Amino acid sequence: MHQGLGRLTLVALPLWLAACASGPQTLYHWGNYPDTIHAWYDGTDDWAGQEQALRKIISEAATRRQKVGPGVHGQLGLVLSRQGRDGEAQAEFAEEQALYPESATFMTRLQGRRMAAGKQQDDRDVTSGKDNAAGGHAR
Repeated sequence: MHQGLGRLTLVALPLWLAACASGPQTLYHWGNYPDTIHAWYDGTDDWAGQEQALRKIISEAATRRQKVGPGVHGQLGLVLSRQGRDGEAQAEFAEEQALYPESATFMTRLQGRRMAAGKQQDDRDVTSGKDNAAGGHAR
């Protein structure tokens, strides 16, 4: 009896430890997205730094074979647009829509606001749902 229990323990214990060590898997790779988005709303003008951080998140997700979190490609599109790289921005908005079809309405809204009559609107207000013409938001 003891011998059978000992064998069971030898088999079960490593399996149990392996299961505990693996931890939960997340659905998306977020990287430092929370910090990146915080800098955006804090009023950063470091567009190159924002772009680099977002591209790193996308690259890490590919390496880990995970999807990037919803909004990462859209945010990269906004950053590229702020740098006057509208063609690249459009590609990122399209990628966001392809990955997350539910974002189509929002991506279309962002593209329309950014491209309408060449008007440079503060995208921080667009992404928060506030309209600059209606007073925007305090920083």
